[in-house]
Amino acid sequence: MKVEDLRQKVAELAPQVPEKSDAEWLIAVYVSLSTAERLGYKKDTFAMLPRSERESVNKGLISQDLLNIAELSESEKTWLSGHFFNNALFRMVALVEIALKTLFEQRMHMTAPNNYWWIVDWYKANFQGTLGYVKRARQRVNTFKHEPRDYEKVPKLETLADGIQAFHELLELLSHVVEAEQTNSADAKKPRR
Repeated sequence: MKVEDLRQKVAELAPQVPEKSDAEWLIAVYVSLSTAERLGYKKDTFAMLPRSERESVNKGLISQDLLNIAELSESEKTWLSGHFFNNALFRMVALVEIALKTLFEQRMHMTAPNNYWWIVDWYKANFQGTLGYVKRARQRVNTFKHEPRDYEKVPKLETLADGIQAFHELLELLSHVVEAEQTNSADAKKPRR
């Protein structure tokens, strides 16, 4: 699957996503994943470069015009593609958490519990949804947020293919959010007896 394969779904969902779920971030995930793919991202190869090369690239990036891709070295393009991929992951993980809470509140008409894994189990039980790739993306994001960098460790989710699958899971979840929002709106318009 390519990111492009999900464009139509994103275009359909974005205008329907409730304000709480942030359609702009949905578009940002698509744009970031698509850009990473176009820049050649396959997996986190920048982290595998020798430290001296990473440091050299980092120094060069500060003075580069990153929008002029033709002038970037291959290592700089690798860094930039990883930046877009990781940006997509961070936003995706945040959107999943927001969407799960939104869906729970729409369906249950009560405040969502402050327990991510409980809501995931509720989602799986009620919608037969899978979030296996999202789980791995969340692990990677949490590692980024909480752990010192260790270039010797293999990241939990590093391939573009896995990122695209996680995005597909997010889109399925958002489809349920949109459906629940439409159902609630229709119910609110019905005359009360």
